[in-house]
Amino acid sequence: MNLNEVASGYFGDIPYCLPLECSAFFDALTSSRLHRIPQSMMSRIDSEAYYTDKNTRFHNLLSGERGTINRRGNPSTGDPIGIMDLIPYLHCASPADRIACNDCTGGCYIAIELNESSQEVGRDRTEEASRISHCIFVTLDLKGIDHMWQSLLIFLLGGTDNDDVVYVLTDVDIYFHMGAPYGSFMFSIWALAISSLLHHFASFPNDRIQERLSHVKVILKFSKDCVRSTTVDDIYLFIESKLKVCVVNKLDTSTGSTNNMENCFTDSFATANQEAWLEKMTEIVTNCHEELCDTGVECVNSNPSCILLIIPEEDSLVSMLEQCLHDSYTSSPMSIAASLDHFPELLAARANGVPLTVFCSKKKIEREFLRPHHECCFGYMDIKFLVFGESNRGEDLDIIRALFHRLPHTIYVPYPGHCSSENNFVDTERVSNDCLQDAMNVVLWLFRRFRFESRKEDTGPVLRIPESFFATMDASLFFDEVMSAMCSFGLLSQLRNSDGLPSYQLSVIGRALSYRFRLPYDSSFPELSPFDVKCIFWCHALRQPKAVAEKLICNSHKFTSWVRDAINRFCSRYQIVFTENLSMGDETLVRALSSIPKYYDSVSRVELFLCCTTGKRTTLSRQSTRMISTSCRGWFDQASPGTDMCGPQKSPVNIYCYPSHHELCEIHFGGKVLQCPLDVSYPLIASHVILHTALWNNAVFLECAQEIGKTPLLSIPLALLESPLFKRMTRGSGDARTGMWLDNCIGDNPSPSDAMELGSLMGRTVSFLGLCNCGRSLRKREESGCSLKRPRREALESLKVPSDAEVETIKEFVNLAKRLGRENAEKRFKTVKGFAFLNDSHENHPYYLHLMKTSSS
Repeated sequence: MNLNEVASGYFGDIPYCLPLECSAFFDALTSSRLHRIPQSMMSRIDSEAYYTDKNTRFHNLLSGERGTINRRGNPSTGDPIGIMDLIPYLHCASPADRIACNDCTGGCYIAIELNESSQEVGRDRTEEASRISHCIFVTLDLKGIDHMWQSLLIFLLGGTDNDDVVYVLTDVDIYFHMGAPYGSFMFSIWALAISSLLHHFASFPNDRIQERLSHVKVILKFSKDCVRSTTVDDIYLFIESKLKVCVVNKLDTSTGSTNNMENCFTDSFATANQEAWLEKMTEIVTNCHEELCDTGVECVNSNPSCILLIIPEEDSLVSMLEQCLHDSYTSSPMSIAASLDHFPELLAARANGVPLTVFCSKKKIEREFLRPHHECCFGYMDIKFLVFGESNRGEDLDIIRALFHRLPHTIYVPYPGHCSSENNFVDTERVSNDCLQDAMNVVLWLFRRFRFESRKEDTGPVLRIPESFFATMDASLFFDEVMSAMCSFGLLSQLRNSDGLPSYQLSVIGRALSYRFRLPYDSSFPELSPFDVKCIFWCHALRQPKAVAEKLICNSHKFTSWVRDAINRFCSRYQIVFTENLSMGDETLVRALSSIPKYYDSVSRVELFLCCTTGKRTTLSRQSTRMISTSCRGWFDQASPGTDMCGPQKSPVNIYCYPSHHELCEIHFGGKVLQCPLDVSYPLIASHVILHTALWNNAVFLECAQEIGKTPLLSIPLALLESPLFKRMTRGSGDARTGMWLDNCIGDNPSPSDAMELGSLMGRTVSFLGLCNCGRSLRKREESGCSLKRPRREALESLKVPSDAEVETIKEFVNLAKRLGRENAEKRFKTVKGFAFLNDSHENHPYYLHLMKTSSS
């Protein structure tokens, strides 16, 4: 049952705790001396240590720049250039002046040209790169954007011997194909980052930097089939008018789309109907499979030989073609992946030397093109044959060219007729969820490459990107979704400016996750996602073995051959040492704490509360106190079959109501509201404080201003992790006591809760002591509503026998006093609520003395 579908009166996800358990838990918390370390211990965001490591090649390159600069505060005198002067500001408003290149070739930094692969299919990028001196091809992912940023800064500071540098971004229009939000978002972030860097150094008072800046070129390449589209004009105006960087358009808009079929496909076949199409496809794929089996010899560590089929995304059609291929005769059985989602499993289970046959559609090709390289299935294929089985359109061929710059043997067998999958539709929600973690990484990267304004000296930098700085409206909406996810993830906190536009401040946890992007940043491995990094931090804090982190991280990626090495490098750099002495029981807790709460589907609101970094406890709202569901609410106390509980075992099951609304509270977190007894809220909030204080402290230690990287990260004290109450709060109830709310059990009005819940509880319970009617503040029972008999006991003539619930409490305390000593136990619990019978004036005090006397004898 989903969390949003839980009935209003069902609260079975709230653990129950005894007063004795709470007291022992709070004593352990006090003894651990766990407290939050002040944020002021972290390095300042306007210091060199925030951006780069000392004694590295990059730091020496930045600090070696000579010259003077007029600062904002003192423009009349020149000061020596420092490292912070070389870190550019990220634009939060459109620059006043447009910058142009100071050379004789047209005066523009950026040029829009035609994609070479549109004119000659099969040309490799290396052939094109050989025609341009010092040409660097850029990819729109974190690795590609960072490589361009670092290489451009190194070139401007004279870190290379090259006289000029050219950056080429190919297939730009594919990133905007059919309104894909992630592609246009990544292009917008890339354009904003590069334009901010160019604007910063264009106004830099250094002749040598200005001279090298004039030898920088950026080429944006578009396909010929998109020359007439509005994408080229939109990007041209976006860079010219919004980012204020001069652009020259070298495209010939008078040239129409020339889709040369003969150059695109090696063989072409036509079929009359679906049956003939299936027969022809089966024949072609079978022949290709036999040819690869006869001639193909793979290396041990090479990618497998593949036959890629691009066919309509129709389930019935895919099933029929797959069945035809399985029924066909081949010398060796075919290994078929009916979709790209099944390819990783097929790749892991394949036999060496056996070719793979993979089905995909035009939609899946576009989605794979937008993925980072290490998550793209085509990066793990050696495609020998490509069979295009959908109707031909120029935009589809552009995507194929973008993915396969040197096309394999390509066969064209168009599907006869129309399929519903050919509609121009993109599942933008799916694309956003797939790429959300990568987009969060890019935003964290921005905080370590650019300077930002801050509200206070020791707080995090504040990011503000206006809507006009995104190339499309979809990119702006996707940015808002990324910011919302990062806020719920605890990486950012949202601020409101005087103009009403939101700004986002990097939190302490956000600084911990962005710390890995400091210069010099090494991208030799695929980058860990924010989920991955949090898994490592939480496994260390909860004293879990490294295998737990590795398993969770592998489950979040399609291909995992790089994961172990990336984890080892990360832990080695930040001196994270795992402990192997605890069980694997916290795997679920680690996954929950590392997930984005708004995207984590959990039935337990306690688990969701522990995932959220912030929350607020309040008294019951006035509206809730008037509701019958609140006034008739009861607490179901289930007996515990475990042996790790404080106090004796209970054979009966009690139902009782709290006397007033003042003993109930509401906990607000992540857009949810949790109502629970005030007594239960204390250990619940304490567990939340333990978890997030540990992560906060490690984030401060990671960037401590005194000894950066020298302070070891700490785990949660073992006494707290092994506390029975902490385990129940963080790992769920399991076999322990479980609390369940029962609404309107005997109320006159209809119950808002699910009636089956009460029925199932009564069916699983041996006996009830009664149902409460919950008068104003007393636990009253209606004799007519109580059909269950109380357990028999010997009556005491000279003493007033308390109620059954009070008898159980007194008996528990008597047993505890025998273990701890009467004087010590009474001193400890005399002021605790529910133990008033320890006072001489209380009516149950004689009965307590009687039990003490009989137990000692």
